[in-house]
Amino acid sequence: MAQGSDTTNADGRLDAALAIARREDGARVLALLARRFGELKSSQLAVEKALQQAERDWPRLGVPTNPAGWLLATARRGLRARLAPAGADRDVAGGAAVTSLDPVELPDSRLLQAGRSLPDDRLWLLLLCCHPVLSGDEQVALTLHLVSGLAAPEIAAALPAGEAQVAERLADAERAVIETGIGREVSGDELDSRVDAVLDTLFMIFSLGHRAAPSDQLGHVDLTAEAVRLGATLDALLPRRPDVLGLRALMSYHHARRDAHLEPAAELVLLADQDRGRWRAAEIRSGNELLGRALQAGAPERYTLLAVAAGMHANAADASSTNWRAIRRAYDRLVELDPSPAVALNRAVAVWFVEGPEAGLSLIDELRGLEASLPWRVARAELLTALGHQREAAAEWEAAEALADTALRAKRIRERRASLTLAS
Repeated sequence: MAQGSDTTNADGRLDAALAIARREDGARVLALLARRFGELKSSQLAVEKALQQAERDWPRLGVPTNPAGWLLATARRGLRARLAPAGADRDVAGGAAVTSLDPVELPDSRLLQAGRSLPDDRLWLLLLCCHPVLSGDEQVALTLHLVSGLAAPEIAAALPAGEAQVAERLADAERAVIETGIGREVSGDELDSRVDAVLDTLFMIFSLGHRAAPSDQLGHVDLTAEAVRLGATLDALLPRRPDVLGLRALMSYHHARRDAHLEPAAELVLLADQDRGRWRAAEIRSGNELLGRALQAGAPERYTLLAVAAGMHANAADASSTNWRAIRRAYDRLVELDPSPAVALNRAVAVWFVEGPEAGLSLIDELRGLEASLPWRVARAELLTALGHQREAAAEWEAAEALADTALRAKRIRERRASLTLAS
């Protein structure tokens, strides 16, 4: 393969090329090889060895003219060597012999002169990672591993799980999808539910990062940024799909608040307490543009409706000017699509701000199955405080503090309770 002439890293080109190879091109090459040959584990090993070879060769020889093409050719050569001794000389998609993997047989005009124009099978890979046989935790781990290129220690550092637990989770997930048959195409009837699972997985990844305090982001893995990147990838693979756009808008609105949000305990820094001057205006504008496209693309679905509510907060000059009526309308529709306790709780909060604390408390009290939920306890404590029911409110604040899973969150609850007591 042709190599670039620059053998230094003065401009950061080498670091950037290696990062793109591991986080983007690696997933594309893995998807292409695994889908074509039905060999997930062998394809993973071939891609990993190709990436390791890039880390050895590129600093010495220079970055290839087409790093993606170099990676594919190297990984295919390794896969051929791995499969041929076992007699696995087949192509499950097209019936071609494995000898067709010889990289010299791929025309330069297709691969080397067209930038990064590899066939893009990452949608298939995302659907594979979110296969219905897998649990939510397995889907998250497998997506971060196969699509984002993170190793088990990196995933363990970013998730509330130990390295051994993550390794076991990955092994179980890979075994399950292999046993199910990784080469099977997803039918049109099945695509919608599988894409919904991908959206849920991406939002779960985003939420894990969004809730974490900076000190929890060990290993320097920014899950929120990774979920945003994966959302953009999915949008490119499924353009003009309303709820993909809706999820991207929702993440943009939340991500715009990260500088004010992560001080020190994510979900308990209320919007009313955040310094809106620290919100990132460019990302709010991006959320507005994405939401506009989502609403034009079709009837609003779950993530689009959540984005509508988040957008009302993001675009309000201050807490008092928030359009709670629009938020309530979004949740009225959302509760029909997703009658989950979490959605019902958020609708009750919206009703509180539109109709008053008594109406909100009545709806929250109907959700008694959420007594072990920290958001439910905090919302009920807020409402009881607003209504002047000090004894009941004190009990709820104590219950909320007991549910806090970190000392910082417990401290934030005590501070919130003290501020409301002083204001009353």
